[in-house]
Amino acid sequence: MKTGQMKTMKKLFVTLVLTLQMVGCAMAGPAGIQNLVSQYRYREDVDVISVGPMGMSLLRMVAGASSGLDREVLDLLRVTRDIRRITIVDFEDSAVRDHLAGKIERELEGMELIMEAKDDGERVQIFGHDDGKTIRDFILYTSDGTLIMTRGKVDADKIIALMSKD
Repeated sequence: MKTGQMKTMKKLFVTLVLTLQMVGCAMAGPAGIQNLVSQYRYREDVDVISVGPMGMSLLRMVAGASSGLDREVLDLLRVTRDIRRITIVDFEDSAVRDHLAGKIERELEGMELIMEAKDDGERVQIFGHDDGKTIRDFILYTSDGTLIMTRGKVDADKIIALMSKD
């Protein structure tokens, strides 16, 4: 693999890991969303993956060990060390998709919108609590029926510094 391709792959990996680890509020977000996840998690047409504190620690250990001590991966692991839990909910193919989506959107109205992107009719929104220095309890919500929630916090300045590195 060429050096340019390797850098592109590393940036893609860093962006993906940051997104997955920072964009939600697993079992700790607004009470209404927690209740919705609990209510729908056992439906056969709703997929839910939850990783608790022990699993997050194991994932960080595996990522650190497999990085070959790559500086960018190690920096990412340091930035996200206070992420304690992640839950991913996929209800794209669910018979209750529209009903559940409406409930989720009503619950998210009280949270701070950190970022929104629209492309070809699809929308991705990231919500969380931002006090200017730290960002905690992210929720990533997509219009196609995906909800990603993490519990924990990250230093906003460290994220910006990490993302601006070449």
